[in-house]
Amino acid sequence: MAHELIRVAPLLIPFAVAALAVSAQSGGTDEPAAKVRLIADHSTVTPSQTVWLAVEFKIDEKWHIYWPGQNDSGYAPNIEWSLPEGVLAGEMLWPAPKRYVLPGRILDHTLEGEVLLLTPIIIESAKPGDVVRISAHVEWLECEEGCVQRERDVTITLAVADAAVPSDDAAAIERGHAQIPKRSEGAVVTDWESARNVTIGVVPPPGRTVARVAFYPHESGAKVSNPLDTCEAPREFLAAIPVDRDPDKPVRGVVEAWDAEGVSLGRWWLDNPYHVDQGSTAKGKR
Repeated sequence: MAHELIRVAPLLIPFAVAALAVSAQSGGTDEPAAKVRLIADHSTVTPSQTVWLAVEFKIDEKWHIYWPGQNDSGYAPNIEWSLPEGVLAGEMLWPAPKRYVLPGRILDHTLEGEVLLLTPIIIESAKPGDVVRISAHVEWLECEEGCVQRERDVTITLAVADAAVPSDDAAAIERGHAQIPKRSEGAVVTDWESARNVTIGVVPPPGRTVARVAFYPHESGAKVSNPLDTCEAPREFLAAIPVDRDPDKPVRGVVEAWDAEGVSLGRWWLDNPYHVDQGSTAKGKR
């Protein structure tokens, strides 16, 4: 799995929340519903090693945070890294969300339970005996019936040595990787039916039958019209999803399918550029 490594700059996300009442502000004395910490798959690393870090959320039952989808109300966590010189961070990977429908036909894409936001980190210039300190400022919105804005600073320290040592959180990082959507090639097919309408279908795994499929449109992709009604269906494909025509924004998001018993058959990342004449294609990037 390849990841483009970049130097991290603060990501600016507006914190206005439409259609949801914010019941409290961060900085209060109440306990957050989401417990946040920074973990790594290794406690000791070697020079030039790639180590996986995760901002881990452990969210109380009945509460949720938000995925960076085309949401009607909530916003996804914002994470600003503080990295020492010679440390590089790659693209953050997100698990697949759930569709969360509120009264008034409000659709959000949410995350629940244990959530790990994974980031590959390269210790580019370090030598045995060094200690690397990595910090992140995390801001998020957690919701049950009402919502609360939260923020927390988290830090982890990694030792640099001649041999790497897995951490006590290596198993949690592995679980996080298992939740990341896979590449869509060979599993998801798309077809532009017109200048605005795209069909998304799932190829059933051998011996399995697709009974339901959903598409979770990402906030960075082409705008989907009426995703509440068009992005989930009890069959193996979603027909004629209306999207805004934008050559600079692909149809981007996560596709998920289930069998007749409600067992998930897989989650795939779809990144399909706009082409009216492309025919049936499947393009993924993860």
